[in-house]
This record gives sequence, structure tokens and C-alpha cells, in this order.
Amino acid sequence: MSSSFRAASTVAVLLIAPSAILSAQNRVDGWTYTMNITTDSGAGHRSSMAMRHQVTANRYRMEVVQVSGLADANGAEGMYNILNDADTTMTMVMPAQRMATVTSLAGLPDIGKMRLTMKEHVTSRNVADLGAGETILGHPTHRYRITTAGTVDITIMGQSCTQRLDGTSDVWIAPDVDLAAPMLAALKHFNGAGGVLLDDQSESTLKMPFKGAALRTISRKTRVDESGKTLTVTTTTEYVELEHRQLDASLFAVPSDYHTMDMRAMMKTLPAGMLDSAMAAGVGHTGDAICKAAGGN
Repeated sequence: MSSSFRAASTVAVLLIAPSAILSAQNRVDGWTYTMNITTDSGAGHRSSMAMRHQVTANRYRMEVVQVSGLADANGAEGMYNILNDADTTMTMVMPAQRMATVTSLAGLPDIGKMRLTMKEHVTSRNVADLGAGETILGHPTHRYRITTAGTVDITIMGQSCTQRLDGTSDVWIAPDVDLAAPMLAALKHFNGAGGVLLDDQSESTLKMPFKGAALRTISRKTRVDESGKTLTVTTTTEYVELEHRQLDASLFAVPSDYHTMDMRAMMKTLPAGMLDSAMAAGVGHTGDAICKAAGGN
């Protein structure tokens, strides 16, 4: 090897190495998973929403990828929230407006006191093995049908109702996938900072009676509308993206050319209890809507 060639090679390595090191420093281990939920009301109305979740050890990004058929969407597509454990902030980023707002999770009302609770009263549950399912996101699946009868009590901020659990759910289980780790990691970003407690009930909702993860679920439930007509509501939940890889740190930062409004100082000047009252009213309305939508009483 000639001395000139060796010199040129050395220079190339010295030029490339800093950029490679910088690139590695700007990446962090994390999970990305995107869920698409589609609901058919049984009365001619269909809605859907896709949410992308990106989770690292100390940050969490939740993005609205797609939404349709929802009256309250308000141009939500593309918007995302970033939770930062280091300074307990939540940043809402609105790409369409090229702006962002920063609030302090520590200054928000205690969401933990306002969370929705569900208590099931199952009278019967049958699991049927439907055999091998198709491959989803590169993972082989096995299909089951779960038929359930019973009721569930829903309570949220003083609003309570009971709805029927009667229905069937077809699930596509990928035995080689464990989603508990990324989902629990996402929940823990709310724990403490936003007042949401990660308790045994929260963890139990992540468990399935099978080994693996449900990459697709199609649930069918009957409900009675205001006119007394019986309808079948079909809800399809499917993972359309699932990766464990290095994530670029820029995903968890506001683009430098966006206008950022820091609301933390203003929030401190609000009258005591104002945010709590507003949150309680909003959550209570949501609870009432959930009960009505599900045909509860």
C-alpha cells in the first residue's frame, strides 16, 4: 500500500469519525408502535384514528397520524405531544401552524383522581381456537374467538353507568411478541408527572389469556339506540407499525423554526382550582359520552 493511499485513508477516517459519533449521540434506544382503531356504528357511520407512540427511557411522543369520521378532530392530524421526564413538561406541537406550546405536568390537576375505572362482572367467557392466522408485521399469528357475557361498571368524575359486555372478539395473537414492555414504559411517563398512578389494575389491562400480543382484534358488540333498535358495533384495532430500534433525538424536540409558547409562567397565575374545575367538567362530559355511546344506563 502506498504512503499516499494510507494518508488519504487516514484523512477520510478522521473526517467521517466525528459525524458518526455525533450521529450515534443523537440517537437513543426506544420503541415505536402505531395502532389503528376503526369503529363501525352499525348505523352507517364509520370512524377511524391511527396513533403513533414513540417511547424512550425518559421521553414519550404521541402523534395523531390519521383521523376521520370524528366531529371533534379539529384538524388533529399531524399534531403530537412530547412528555419529558427530566423537566416534567408536556409540549404540544402543531406542524400545520408551525408552533408549539409548553406546559408543566406538575402544575396540571391530579389526573389520577379523575381517571376512568372499569369493573367487570363476567357471567360467562368462552375461548375458541380458530387455528393459524396470517402473518402480521412479519410475525406469525394464531387466531382465537372470545365470547363474553356480563356487564361492566364505568365510573369517571361522578358519572357512572353500567353497560353490557355481551359480544365476541376475534384476536390474532403473535406468540413471539411482548408488548408489555413498551406499553408499560409509555404509561410510566404519566406516572407521578401527570398524577396518573400505574397500579395493578392498569397493568392487568395489558395482559391477555394467551402468550404473546394481540396484533389485531375485531370486536362485535350489540347495543340499543335511542329508538330501541338493536345495532352491532364493530371495532377493529390493529398494530400497523412495531419496532424496537434507535430513535433520533430530534423526534422529541420542537423544530427550531417553530414558534414556541411557554405557558408555565401563565399557569402559575391562574386562580387556585380553576384548572381542576375545568378538567373535572371536561372529564365528566367525556364519561357521560362514553356511557351514551356504549348504550349504558
